[in-house]
Amino acid sequence: MPFKCSKEVCKVYDAVCMFARRPTRHPIINYIFNFASLGHLADSVKPGGKLKNTVAEIGIYVINGKKKRGATRQVLPLHVSTFLQHNQSRMAAMTQVFKKETNHLDHRQLILFPVLQKLVQSDEHSGHYFLIVLNLRNKRFEVLDSMRTLENGKLAECCNKITNAIKSLWKIYYPDTKNPIDKYEIVDIPIQKQTNNHDCGFHMLMNIEYYDGRTVCNIQEDDMPKIRKILTHKWVTYDENDTDWEDMLNL
Repeated sequence: MPFKCSKEVCKVYDAVCMFARRPTRHPIINYIFNFASLGHLADSVKPGGKLKNTVAEIGIYVINGKKKRGATRQVLPLHVSTFLQHNQSRMAAMTQVFKKETNHLDHRQLILFPVLQKLVQSDEHSGHYFLIVLNLRNKRFEVLDSMRTLENGKLAECCNKITNAIKSLWKIYYPDTKNPIDKYEIVDIPIQKQTNNHDCGFHMLMNIEYYDGRTVCNIQEDDMPKIRKILTHKWVTYDENDTDWEDMLNL
């Protein structure tokens, strides 16, 4: 898959990166339910930068786009899997996501759960992003991880905890569904592995955008600088962004 950057894309990206490592808290992105500061955006997208969770939520929101009736896919916010990892399935936000009258998740083919797993509790920078997919069409849970497979103990433990919580919620909110999921197993989906420790968030976002339950996006290492530029431009220029971002970037 070719990724190409126009001059406009590069200009916006370069302007954002000028603010890396600066404590700039003014929101450069402000959608209806999500916002990101200029400092967080710059530190996330700069070369070698690790994706902040606030910026990851921005990326997920844009991928979801304008929800269309009858859509076969549903991407859930990042905080959903965070609540599930911390046994907080009774939160009001979880009810809003799983409630049948709200989202009709049992009518989808794919429900995607972006995950940020903290690997070392004492180290806030140790998090790793990956993707769990509830594939109702293939009747299974699928894991897309750009660094590990389910042979990794920490990944397997995290996936089991999240999928067991999803199964419990499914019984509560979809008791009469034609798609019971309590016997679904977890399988690895082979994807291109990264060779560094900072691109996992962008791999996750690209897998969210392009995985259709059958084929994956074959991302190469030298694609990542272009992907960072393209996504930065897409997020800043998104039509729901209610900030004077051009003035903030001196463009």
